[in-house]
Amino acid sequence: MKKRHISVALLIILCAYMILTTMFVVREGEYAIVFEFGKCKKVIDQAGLHWKMPNPVQTKRTLSKRIIMCDPTSKEFLTSDKKNIIVDHFFTYRVQDPLSFYKTLKDRKIAELTLEDLTASALSTTLGQFPLSALISVNTDEIKLTDILESILRKSNGNLADTGLSILDIRVKRLMFPKENESSIFARMHSERQRIATKYRSEGMEAARKIKAEARLQADITKTKARKAAEMIKGRADAKAMKILAQTYEIDPQLYEYIRRLQIYRDTIGEKDILILQNGREDISTTTTKPTGKNVQLSFFPGD
Repeated sequence: MKKRHISVALLIILCAYMILTTMFVVREGEYAIVFEFGKCKKVIDQAGLHWKMPNPVQTKRTLSKRIIMCDPTSKEFLTSDKKNIIVDHFFTYRVQDPLSFYKTLKDRKIAELTLEDLTASALSTTLGQFPLSALISVNTDEIKLTDILESILRKSNGNLADTGLSILDIRVKRLMFPKENESSIFARMHSERQRIATKYRSEGMEAARKIKAEARLQADITKTKARKAAEMIKGRADAKAMKILAQTYEIDPQLYEYIRRLQIYRDTIGEKDILILQNGREDISTTTTKPTGKNVQLSFFPGD
């Protein structure tokens, strides 16, 4: 009876083992590789419940098919103009062919070490073809970082044909100079900025001089036109005044001559001067006021 209980227990354990080792679940974002006596039997890329032969006849191994980010340590590279620069970058990759990946690399740690070496080699080769200004520059037209990263991505994927991996993207987090070169590089950058600033200032001063000269020229032209217009207006006014005077002379020549003589006296005789004139008419004594406010005494006596 005791042996029978043991046999039943063993049978139950064997059945549970059979069930547990034949039934397995593949989750979303996973591959499953089924091996039969160490050889690949099939690759499952659909999530859900699946079956296989019990262990050790068939075994399984899962691999992630999600996008994985790798952040290697920063490395120092040399540009085409012999400038040392430290590049801190990262890249994303994914397992495209799980069977090829298992045959060549087998492990994620080995895969990432391989990818780090490939990307570092592509970075070294590509950066050696570009000057430092293609990475760091105040002139946006000189920066070629996008083209550089695309070239690195193509070169890196070209060496992954048999690994079952694919690098999806490469990005630069930070660009740094080696500590021993920072001071000299910053000094060169400062002198370059000073040179550009001096150039801009000189160009600005030259433009200011041209603007001032043009403004003075326009002012002189405007003044000349204004003087010309003033002279023309004055000439027309003088002509009109002469015309009025001529008309007045024609109406009463004696009155015109008398008024003109008074104007001459007013403009020429001083404040205390007394002028005695002979005239065929009665004595005339009058006082005229000059524009300066001075009073002049004029006396007129009849002639002989």
